[in-house]
Amino acid sequence: MPKGWLSLSTSLAVKEYIEEKGEAWPGEIAQNLQEIFAAEDYSSLPDQESISRILECCKKLDLVKTTKEERGKRTRGIERKFYQLKEPEDPEFYREPPADVEIHKAWRNPCKAYYRPSEFDWERPLSPAPETLKAHIEKMIEERWG
Repeated sequence: MPKGWLSLSTSLAVKEYIEEKGEAWPGEIAQNLQEIFAAEDYSSLPDQESISRILECCKKLDLVKTTKEERGKRTRGIERKFYQLKEPEDPEFYREPPADVEIHKAWRNPCKAYYRPSEFDWERPLSPAPETLKAHIEKMIEERWG
């Protein structure tokens, strides 16, 4: 399993996936990231619940927004929430972070940034996702949605 500064955080993988796809729901993201992480020999694979938790923290930090909700085909009463990235120029991007905080760095660990901001390392730069992940996501999206 990759470790250290070149290893990939699940939240950064979620960000990359939504960035490539435009909008996505947690089940779709989890399914695709499980395939990618397994191919990269990661021992811990993200599930739908963990992706949902990450996206809800990101929503509270105004990094993403819910674009639509729809019922799942096989579920009763459970709706799929689709998410899209927010940009600071977005009219719905209303949260003003403290002047010395670059809120986009919260993608490293959005739940820690939201629930324990005093413990979050705001000084550490946000590393881009490894090129192999970007290539896997682009290829998967191209194959499935052309």
